[in-house]
Amino acid sequence: MSPVLTFFLNSSRLLSYQLVAFGLLSLSGLSAASAPHPCVIESLASIQARSTYGSAGYFAEASAEHHEVLGKAYREAGSVKKMTGNIQRVSSKDLETDLNRLAPAELGKLVEQGRKEMPKLYYFTSGAGLWSRGGGQVKALIPFNLKALLPEKDFERLVHAGNILNASKSEDVLKLAGRELRSGEELEYVAARILKERKRELGQLIDRARAHEKSLTPIDIKMVNAALQSERCGSYVPFDIWTSEQTHDAIQNYLADFAGGYSKKQFHPNPSFDARIKSALGKYVNESAKRQESHLFGYQVGYHALDLDGKPVKGTPMIGEGAGMAKAYLEESGRAAQLKAMGKTTWVFENIEVVTDLPIGMAAHVKSGKPVSVILVPEKQGYKGGSPFLIERGGQKRLELHEMSALPEEFANGNSYFNSNTIFQSLELAPPKNLGFEVKNAGTGKIVRVKMNAGDITLEAPTSGIGGRIGVEYENFKNYGEFGQNGEKLIDTFRDIWARDIR
Repeated sequence: MSPVLTFFLNSSRLLSYQLVAFGLLSLSGLSAASAPHPCVIESLASIQARSTYGSAGYFAEASAEHHEVLGKAYREAGSVKKMTGNIQRVSSKDLETDLNRLAPAELGKLVEQGRKEMPKLYYFTSGAGLWSRGGGQVKALIPFNLKALLPEKDFERLVHAGNILNASKSEDVLKLAGRELRSGEELEYVAARILKERKRELGQLIDRARAHEKSLTPIDIKMVNAALQSERCGSYVPFDIWTSEQTHDAIQNYLADFAGGYSKKQFHPNPSFDARIKSALGKYVNESAKRQESHLFGYQVGYHALDLDGKPVKGTPMIGEGAGMAKAYLEESGRAAQLKAMGKTTWVFENIEVVTDLPIGMAAHVKSGKPVSVILVPEKQGYKGGSPFLIERGGQKRLELHEMSALPEEFANGNSYFNSNTIFQSLELAPPKNLGFEVKNAGTGKIVRVKMNAGDITLEAPTSGIGGRIGVEYENFKNYGEFGQNGEKLIDTFRDIWARDIR
């Protein structure tokens, strides 16, 4: 039986629909032994892959039959609409806790409260995507302190290469490269050759920076966070990096190198603090090995892009649906049950380049009394993103995260806060059921991608807003220039936090 679906399509061509039936197809060549969770696109429950997601990873391809189900759903979508009803912007008075307004003593109380709650936390970040704005690099492995690790001219070369690789048109590639088209040359061929050369140059420069003993990548920072919090609270804080088929091997190799070589790195310029950080890391690495915790969660189903008629575009990369599927995969893989057996009740999702002061975030979340908390950052010049809104449902206002394009145009600007995508939530919550499609430019045409967002959980569960601090709970790393502007500052901030949390 085909699933029954309800649809909503907004003016940016983002289709959202909610699964209300369970007759989804199994993976090609496999039979579904049991009905999948309603938000899981394919039934994964029958796949004996639970022991492999941390090593080889489990990356399946969606069946041709299910591509057809999705294509049919897209073709049958309703008319273009915008959200209507009582919609309000989020202001400071709507936040449960605003860290920007707290005095040092009040922040200190949150730290103490958060340490008591830390044994219940599972720490999760997504390293699944290749960084499209960064020349296809694995963002999890790019040192925050790139600028300090390279000679000035080399860093300038790196930024320039990144700008060329981020060019939207072949003409722009040549213009940025300072290259004119000679007689008899084809534009696309010359642009492709320049892009290939700049990508190789970019990769070499990043590899050189990463090899430095003072290099600190997002994974390094998060591993120190997990190690110090585990030591401080006296309970193991599990930490996983969600990988994809494109990033799994690189991240796995990096983690293996880290486990064997962290003692050669410099995490803090103060020798005493550096030694104590390495001591905590040693305990954490050993405990992880004892528990067979790999810090890898490689588990995704890949889908081809669809064309505007809803048919799969063969040859397009088969990629996952997005961050909104994280909880579904944690459930299907058995990881969620394992975490609950460890006594974990809460998990936090972070984007790979975002780092959180974990005790403060955890305390603010628990204090709210709601099953979901999102960290929202004040908008200011240079700092803007998808905004939260108060939506009236059943006579009550609920804080929700929506695609900006789904809102009436007057809400596009003038908002006070934007979403950092750091989300604390109960492990008991069912995975979100919201699923979407997004139409994207692809060369001279357009393609449609399946899409789910981490913030979809706010559409289904009561959610609190936590006011985060720019420079702590969020910092801009949208291009290589911003790594140069903000990377060292973020590292210094977390070195202060580490010094606070060292036992």
